[in-house]
Amino acid sequence: MNETAYGHGHTDHPHVDTNPWPPVGALGIVCMAFGLALSLKPDFHAPGLGVLCLGALITFIGTIGWWRDLVHEARTNTLPTAHAASEVHKPKQDLMLGFVLFIASEVMFFAAFFGFYFYTRFGAKVWPPADAPIAVESLLLPGIMTVLLVASSFTYTYAESALQRDNRRGFVTGLALTLILGLVFLGTQAFEWTHSELSIRNGVLGSAFYMLTGFHGMHVIVGAIFIAVNFVRSTMGHFSKKDHFAILAAGWYWHFVDVVWLLLFFVVLYVPLYMLKP
Repeated sequence: MNETAYGHGHTDHPHVDTNPWPPVGALGIVCMAFGLALSLKPDFHAPGLGVLCLGALITFIGTIGWWRDLVHEARTNTLPTAHAASEVHKPKQDLMLGFVLFIASEVMFFAAFFGFYFYTRFGAKVWPPADAPIAVESLLLPGIMTVLLVASSFTYTYAESALQRDNRRGFVTGLALTLILGLVFLGTQAFEWTHSELSIRNGVLGSAFYMLTGFHGMHVIVGAIFIAVNFVRSTMGHFSKKDHFAILAAGWYWHFVDVVWLLLFFVVLYVPLYMLKP
């Protein structure tokens, strides 16, 4: 906490004005996007992967620094005693509003991709394209992935409920189970990608399939990191039933990722493509 900032009228999040980590993380994300675009071009594949890895490293450094400062602020949580109780709770209200707006931006992000898919799907004379490899040979593996992700939402809800009951063991166990299920989901998706006949270069179907599942997978990775940080903090006794915004925010994000996957499975990709399989 930068307590000197109070003297300049900053009473909510005193470290915000001097925190360099959000711009660092944003720069890393831009580098990752640029490197990914380059890596898809045969002539720029090698340098593109280099830029992608550099962006991932910068994003990692920015994320670690920013998370460290947020955890420090949450743990110290010291405001001048002259402020009223309503002023003390304003930072949490700001964080909740900010995270709700962040989730709303993620909804728009996926809405654009879903719109692309539906526009292409219903505008095509033949779907799936006749020359495209089979994207989904069986629903067994995607079904297992769906069960894993849905189950992880229940285990996370159990962790939140245990925290409200002051059941520290159940709280930590619920977070651990959620993290394990999320990691197994990612491993299963990686297996599916490496064994699928469909490639991202197989026309619009390949682009849609890997774009939607790939960006969803990236969000699962972010959610898993969020839960992993909370898990480590939970083992240190950081959260209580009255002070657990990070748990609440991670839950919102994780349930959002779950809903997106259900849309991918039942509405957009897996079940529709399997039913349309020649």
